[in-house]
Amino acid sequence: MKFILAFRPRSDGSREMFDYEWGVIHPTLMITTRSVMRGFKRYAQHRTPDGVSDELYQYGRHDLGWYAFSDHWLDSLEDLLAMFHGDDYPQRMQPHNFGDHNFVIELLDGEVIHDQPRPFTGRGGVKLVNFIARREGMEQTAFAASWNGDYAENLRRIAASGLVKRAVLNTQLPLDAATFTGTLFEMGGVQTYAGTEELWFADLADLRSYLKVVDDDHDTAKVKQELVDADRSFSMVVVERVVWDYTADQPPPRPAVENPKSLEALLLHQEKPWGRWNTIEPAHD
Repeated sequence: MKFILAFRPRSDGSREMFDYEWGVIHPTLMITTRSVMRGFKRYAQHRTPDGVSDELYQYGRHDLGWYAFSDHWLDSLEDLLAMFHGDDYPQRMQPHNFGDHNFVIELLDGEVIHDQPRPFTGRGGVKLVNFIARREGMEQTAFAASWNGDYAENLRRIAASGLVKRAVLNTQLPLDAATFTGTLFEMGGVQTYAGTEELWFADLADLRSYLKVVDDDHDTAKVKQELVDADRSFSMVVVERVVWDYTADQPPPRPAVENPKSLEALLLHQEKPWGRWNTIEPAHD
């Protein structure tokens, strides 16, 4: 399953500092936090490039102007709960507050609709991410059946033309907002979007060509009209950075913090709980 977030820098900070905090400090904290590395099998960051024209945002930009989108893969909701309510995540990760208090938060199940022989992910190009709100009155089960049925078939047919390098459809899973009580995410909007669509392209020109094809495709337009509330949906055009991927055929080495004799594990052992960094402890040799 996927735990995803759309968010933006803090209003009192610069984007440059946000990129540094999220791009350097945050991953460094993650790979030295045991529960994070046990839970997240894959982690990717996405950022909105400058100068992308509005017509490439298929459903328009979000009113809050999201800049960042993060994608975390895990085996179960229990792994996420163990992380948030354990010992090390609240102490090490939660105080690192570098983004705005507003979020889009979704828990999703994903299916690859189209791909290259070698998966096209994290290696340049651009990516279109559509956050889809379902039609008023439509149940999630009915949406999921059509989203993963007729809509997926139409997308697979169009993607086979070669413009789309990779296509993934994600469907909303149940998630209780109370899951995030006491965390940085409790202010975020939870379970707003029935599904998300991830489409990878070689460049902006191919993205533009794809949108023209979709606009002219009668079958796709018919299914979208039945499924999608376009006014409540939104898009992000992003560049992707895959930070780690343990689901890949050639995964990275396991983090050093898992070795109790490593420097990273020794530093972790030396850390103090909140409010106790300057307390006097018994002397020892």
